[in-house]
Amino acid sequence: MMPKSLQATPTSTVVSSLRLVLAGATDTGAWTLAVMHTSRPSFARYLYARLGPGSPRQCLGHMFSRAFGASDFTSFWRYWNPFLGYFLAYFCFAPLRRFAPRPLCLIVTFALNGFLHDLVYLWPFGFARTARLPFPFPVFTLSLVTNAVIILAAERHRFTLAHLSLPMRVACHLLALFGPFAFSVGILLLTRI
Repeated sequence: MMPKSLQATPTSTVVSSLRLVLAGATDTGAWTLAVMHTSRPSFARYLYARLGPGSPRQCLGHMFSRAFGASDFTSFWRYWNPFLGYFLAYFCFAPLRRFAPRPLCLIVTFALNGFLHDLVYLWPFGFARTARLPFPFPVFTLSLVTNAVIILAAERHRFTLAHLSLPMRVACHLLALFGPFAFSVGILLLTRI
């Protein structure tokens, strides 16, 4: 059951909830996810749908278990870091999606995500500086754009991890997460030679 503080339903979501009732869906999570596709939910409702109830420690555990247990790369990113995901989904991806194709929107959203990571974690400390470039190397940006391309290729070829055991899914997600990052760091190191 959804907490009372999150149960306020805007009128624009009544239609989607009626569709779920007519379809026989009684799961609160399914209701919340359907609402998220028709209007922008509050940040609290979005986090509740992605992480479920519990203390901050439990929610962090839910994030890791749902992300690494996901049956495909798209689902992994749906559950990974929902705190930043909310703002990227509703203030970058959704506005772009009004006039651009989904693949382009996904790449631009992941590029913005990478740029924000570079801006916060690498560039202020000089970790990505190189003598050959007049600007810091975009390590996270390149890595996350590569992740977006992996997602698009997996969707295009209907690649799924559903048939794999949980340890193999975790290994695949770790490889897809850290492989592009290692590639990006490798390119950074090559620019320093």
